[in-house]
Amino acid sequence: MSLATLSPEMQIKNRLRALGCSENEFSAYNCFVTKTKFYNALRGEKSLSREEAERVLGLITEMESLQKDCGLPIRWADHDTIEIALVLRRVQSIALDLYEDHRFDQQAEQATGAVAKQ
Repeated sequence: MSLATLSPEMQIKNRLRALGCSENEFSAYNCFVTKTKFYNALRGEKSLSREEAERVLGLITEMESLQKDCGLPIRWADHDTIEIALVLRRVQSIALDLYEDHRFDQQAEQATGAVAKQ
């Protein structure tokens, strides 16, 4: 079964392709949907729920932001370094949004820099 052009699953496929991140590499970061369900959804066999699609697309948005801030293509297979950067950037964002707290700025910058050096 093929995916509809504007479906969340097709958006996921297209955005991962633009990032240079394979579906398999992405599954290491995706804790919202089981691997089987994720692969089935991207093959058009079963759709993701609205909430699942929003969470997956939100993670892709974070990955796109990381890539933009690094200024070069990221090797998404380097899971540990990237996961640390994504988590610290998330913590930084929450601290800024909720408390206007800049305590995590330096750690988030260092983690982003580590990804850029890979």
